[in-house]
Amino acid sequence: MPFEIKYTIDMNELGWAWLVITSGVARVDSNVSYLHDSLGDLARVALEYVHGFCVCEIPFIGEPGAIICKFFRDGDSVRLVVHRDPDALESGARSPQARLVLEASEHHLTFARNVCAILHDVWTTTGLATYRAVWHSNDFPLATYLRLRILLDRSPLAAQIRERAEKRECTRDLELALLNCELAL
Repeated sequence: MPFEIKYTIDMNELGWAWLVITSGVARVDSNVSYLHDSLGDLARVALEYVHGFCVCEIPFIGEPGAIICKFFRDGDSVRLVVHRDPDALESGARSPQARLVLEASEHHLTFARNVCAILHDVWTTTGLATYRAVWHSNDFPLATYLRLRILLDRSPLAAQIRERAEKRECTRDLELALLNCELAL
């Protein structure tokens, strides 16, 4: 069954976000703290899956505990296995109390587009400086977000960026324009 991930930065609190993962009627939600660069890890996983990476685990550290997401590449699909761990350490290491709460799979490009949409939403609602002020331990994963946009976006700008990059020409103006456009996934 397909899954969807939602990730929202709490602009009223320093270093807090909200994670929601749904698959059919199953739902996992948790607060997420700045103790780990979960959004950056999620962005990097999506980019790696576009390129064929196989396995990755991301701890979404809350207080208390964590949601531990393990992603597996299986052909064109990404399989997600989610554990809720009430005693997870800041490192994200699982404790014996971790329990399985959700398993689902999704096409790898749908997963990458979902993550790209999350990044777009966070980027357009916070910007770089505000993200850093709220999420004070980690910067917004701008380079990874831009790479995902260039790979996945169907807009003419993304195609122009790819063409210029192949010719080794400067793409800065097009990249800035792309970041200021709505998603065309």
